[in-house]
Amino acid sequence: MQCCRNVDCVRDLGVLTDSNLNLSARIVKVLSKAHARACFIHKCFLSRDPAFVTCSSTARVGLLLLQCMSPHLKCNISKVESVQRRFAKGLKGLTNLPYAQRLCAVKLES
Repeated sequence: MQCCRNVDCVRDLGVLTDSNLNLSARIVKVLSKAHARACFIHKCFLSRDPAFVTCSSTARVGLLLLQCMSPHLKCNISKVESVQRRFAKGLKGLTNLPYAQRLCAVKLES
């Protein structure tokens, strides 16, 4: 017989949720993977062409961010947006532009 214990998060069907059915733990886990993949893309490709790097990022990182399941809290939305913000900041020739102009330059949406 096992004793009951209190836990902060539970994994059910691969999705982390807390006692209030909040998905913040899941979002944090996905975002750490997304930041790592975005960094990896910047390091691996010799080409610094923003169109090419953005296309590969959309394929690898964008699909991972879809796992965030449409966050509805402002703090979680800004965390998801931070992955794209940091990635776009590292693109050649776009570091000094404001975020909105960087997105327009590489044809991405917020």
